[in-house]
Amino acid sequence: MIKKTILLLIILAPNLHYAQVSGFNENLRRIVVAIEKKQGDEYSYHGTGFILYDYDSPLRYIVTNKHIIGSHKTLYVTLPIKGNILAQEGQKIDEIWTVTNNNIRGRVELIPDSTVVICDEYDLAVFKMELPTIIIRDNKDTFLVDRVSVPNSAIKTLDKVSIGTDVFFIGFPFRIGTEEGYLETGLYSDFTTNLLVRKGIIAWKSETTDEFIVDGFSFQGSSGSPVLTKRDVLTEGNYLIGIVFAHLDEWAKTFSEKDTIHYNAGLARCVSSV
Repeated sequence: MIKKTILLLIILAPNLHYAQVSGFNENLRRIVVAIEKKQGDEYSYHGTGFILYDYDSPLRYIVTNKHIIGSHKTLYVTLPIKGNILAQEGQKIDEIWTVTNNNIRGRVELIPDSTVVICDEYDLAVFKMELPTIIIRDNKDTFLVDRVSVPNSAIKTLDKVSIGTDVFFIGFPFRIGTEEGYLETGLYSDFTTNLLVRKGIIAWKSETTDEFIVDGFSFQGSSGSPVLTKRDVLTEGNYLIGIVFAHLDEWAKTFSEKDTIHYNAGLARCVSSV
């Protein structure tokens, strides 16, 4: 019996070990939102954002990139919902939110220096919106918005993070996890927004700006992804340190040396979101 117990522990130990050192709290997926644009009657994925919490206000702040906002006057935020989903597609919750599959879609009117603030230097944009948490209709339909916000206590400035630190960034590269799926082919699609988590390390930090580079592939659709540190052994927390806004590209000669090919260098350009 003792030998069997020891053998069982040997088999299970690696699994327990990896579960403890993965360093990622899956609840962090719940800070991320999908940002959509509307063309005609069709909605399509446009970028990633994440939610910050203001202790003094019922409003939440969505952080994303300026290039995602662009010249749009209106964009849409999509959030997953849980609970007894009896509402029909297109049913309105209030003036802002509408039910769509297992998500709710909220309309954001982007008014410069009122509902949205833009930082040109670092390609940052922050807009505010009121997120419903529990919605009850007809005393029977209950919707739980499956999202949480990043509090101030979970934010670290870049000077507190070392080169070589393990980080995660979360988003929808190539539209994976959206209703459209990988490159709009329907592959790896979901009716509930289901984002992708990627891992890398801080490879470089600027000494003069708030920009840093993560050794980890960033692709189209990763813009706006939050960058979070690996869970700290002492505090058991993941910390927000920045946002992905681009990736480094390289151009290489083809075998004929007449043309060049473009490829991703595997380095994500990021900036402190603080």
